Amino acid sequence: MIRMLLNANSDVNCVDHKGCTPLYVCVSSLSTGLYKEDLKYQVPCIKVLFAAGCDMLNLVDWLKWKGPGIPDELLADDEAFFLWYKKNMNSPHTLLNLCRKVIQQRIKGKGNLLEIVSRLPVPIKLRSYLSRTLFFYLPTPSSCDNDA
Repeated sequence: MIRMLLNANSDVNCVDHKGCTPLYVCVSSLSTGLYKEDLKYQVPCIKVLFAAGCDMLNLVDWLKWKGPGIPDELLADDEAFFLWYKKNMNSPHTLLNLCRKVIQQRIKGKGNLLEIVSRLPVPIKLRSYLSRTLFFYLPTPSSCDNDA
């Protein structure tokens, strides 16, 4: 399904009315609570979105929070994703991602993320970046599932 949408030139970083990106919806809708079982379904979708240039948001934070990370056997068939993953699992956060996390945490609970971000005195490109929901932002991991 993801490949079909990408072939139709869908925006890999678009957000819905809650700020949920395709990556967020993919990961949260394929979550059952069984970490290793979930990864069997999530990782192939994550790889497709990664290859299409999606903003990986705080995927590494989420993976570390949920469990020990992606097993090597799920990384073996995609060298570009493997290299990105290994680099990011052992690297500090980028300043841009840290700023996004801080801003989203500060506005959490003060209303609709997209409405608040739209009023910030920042360039449009930055507003788009800030409006993408981080995995921790919504009250439950599946809050965006209703839209999927």
